[in-house]
Amino acid sequence: MNIPINCPFCNSPLSNTFIDLGRGKSGKNILRKQCIQIDHSFLCTSHNDLFFSISIMINSKDGTTVTWNFITETIVLHNPRKGLINNDSIPWFEPDLSDYRALIKKLKIYVTFL
Repeated sequence: MNIPINCPFCNSPLSNTFIDLGRGKSGKNILRKQCIQIDHSFLCTSHNDLFFSISIMINSKDGTTVTWNFITETIVLHNPRKGLINNDSIPWFEPDLSDYRALIKKLKIYVTFL
């Protein structure tokens, strides 16, 4: 899976932020790419073109987000009001960012049965 340049939802350019984890040492930067809008949120982190995580908001009313952790191959559901929700309930799959609306629909089906 390639790291996107544009938001898969609105096609706007993703903002890039480098996070220095090496306290000034080279090669320890994490790239954070994000698009945060009123109706959606997309965030991914990577290092050397390898994904660490992808987070997307699936419910803009309550801020519920889903995060894929590519290191542990887990999918975590988080609600700001309720906190972490059943982090092992959604089986691992790689997100298909080419059809964002279908991905959101798939996630909402999983969340319905939690």
